[in-house]
Amino acid sequence: MLFCVIAATLTLGACLAVLLPLIGGIKGGPAAADHDLEVYRDQLAELGRDVARGLIQSAEAEEARTEIGAASCVSLPPSPVRKRNGPRASRNSWRQSRSWQYRW
Repeated sequence: MLFCVIAATLTLGACLAVLLPLIGGIKGGPAAADHDLEVYRDQLAELGRDVARGLIQSAEAEEARTEIGAASCVSLPPSPVRKRNGPRASRNSWRQSRSWQYRW
């Protein structure tokens, strides 16, 4: 009987040790997109310093800024798209979805 109680306690402890971190997730940690944006800001700052020192021509700097901007746009999460249906469009779509019922 004592063995069953000890085994059940150890099993419960092991299950809690595994499941609690999975359920809770990561709290308060920075998002990957935030880190990526910080890297792109640093790249732009370094590019500005290189232009100020004369290491890069202005045309090349503009091309680099364009590439960095494109990369930063790709790393951002997609924004939610809102449908802009007016009341007339929503009524018509309802009628069209229900029109099959009246064709019998």
